[in-house]
Amino acid sequence: MLSDRDYIKNRGGGTWPLLKIILGISVLVNVAVFLSQGRLWDTFSLNLNEFKSGAIWQLFTSVFLGSSSQLFSFVFDLLIFYFAALRLEEAVGESRLRIFYKKIFGAIMLSMPILLVFFSHQSFAFLSALMLGTVSAYAWSYYSVKARFYIFFVLPLDLSGKNILSLIMVYAILIAWTHQWSILIVYALVSWVAYDFCKKRSKRKPKKEKVQKNEKKAIKRNEIQKGFKRIVKEDLADPEIDAILDKILSQGIESLTAKEKETLESRSSTNEDQ
Repeated sequence: MLSDRDYIKNRGGGTWPLLKIILGISVLVNVAVFLSQGRLWDTFSLNLNEFKSGAIWQLFTSVFLGSSSQLFSFVFDLLIFYFAALRLEEAVGESRLRIFYKKIFGAIMLSMPILLVFFSHQSFAFLSALMLGTVSAYAWSYYSVKARFYIFFVLPLDLSGKNILSLIMVYAILIAWTHQWSILIVYALVSWVAYDFCKKRSKRKPKKEKVQKNEKKAIKRNEIQKGFKRIVKEDLADPEIDAILDKILSQGIESLTAKEKETLESRSSTNEDQ
């Protein structure tokens, strides 16, 4: 589609802006927790006992909930998520970004029953996983490309995607150490989704370029065939003539031997007589 091309990627063409929706829900959930002085964090986080009691909304609210009730934790995760998501949207387009977040949300939902069964005594929040998956996808998309970032919006730092992946690993271990090690299961799932998403995207580009190259070659061969009046179908399957045409295409007509020129001229004159 035209909107997915590199030079005219749009923001959704009449559909709801995905990033604004995620940001809006996250802000509402976490500001409510902050204003309640942390009391709502247990209500919004995913917990087996409360879920059994009918707190079905936790399947939704926990996805957008910060890892703690502290305002700094939520703001830090959301700002990093937003800037990484914007750069990722510029790289892949709105439609591909929607596919990516469907997979990310699917990975988080898949991890929920595992966490509830094996870590039933813990409560879980997944905004950090959403952020980590987004940053991982950005890092894999720009693995060898350096970009300037500002630590705490003041200190400039040039980082490549490879550097960012290293920082993400440190961040994941730090969050797991300060909160709960079981969250590494979710981090591993979203990181794999991000890697798989970028890997498939990188494979798609060379394939497209190869198809375009083959089409260009086919056009040139057709022009050469027309130049020698070789329109008859049975000639197109002649391996000897095909080999001569390939040689003209790659090395020029001057490279032909006297015998090859004679063969080509005799076949061309035969087609004219027919």
